[in-house]
Amino acid sequence: MLEIQRTKEEEIHIVAGWADDQSIENWIGVSDWHEYWSTLKANPDWYFFSVFSDGDLVGLVWGERDNEGVLTIALIVRPDLQRQGLGQSTLRLLVQNVREILPEGIRSIEAHIFPQNAVSIRCFAGAGFQFAGEGEDGDLVYRYDL
Repeated sequence: MLEIQRTKEEEIHIVAGWADDQSIENWIGVSDWHEYWSTLKANPDWYFFSVFSDGDLVGLVWGERDNEGVLTIALIVRPDLQRQGLGQSTLRLLVQNVREILPEGIRSIEAHIFPQNAVSIRCFAGAGFQFAGEGEDGDLVYRYDL
């Protein structure tokens, strides 16, 4: 059973160990997770959520809320557990619990995905996110309206 909760600093140390895996390094532009976490956790518009399965850390979802109620997120799944449906399950869990874990005013959740990242596109689409167009940098925007 999956659980989602606010990320603790010790969990960032674990995620930092995953970052060297090609499946994460290719798509996530974070070179120093400790600095990234330290910088963003102080900003009230940024959110980090750890995903657990039977007590084990299996994923991380993080993102920024804008003034219009859009939460733009990214998701990583522990490399040895990828392509097993955990990403889709995590996204469904986030959507189901968004009212409990995020402040009021979130109207939609978005992800900006590189067009070459077919695995992430399938993941978000499979979790009910709809293609919403291209972003400014040519990325593909997938949105879930709440």
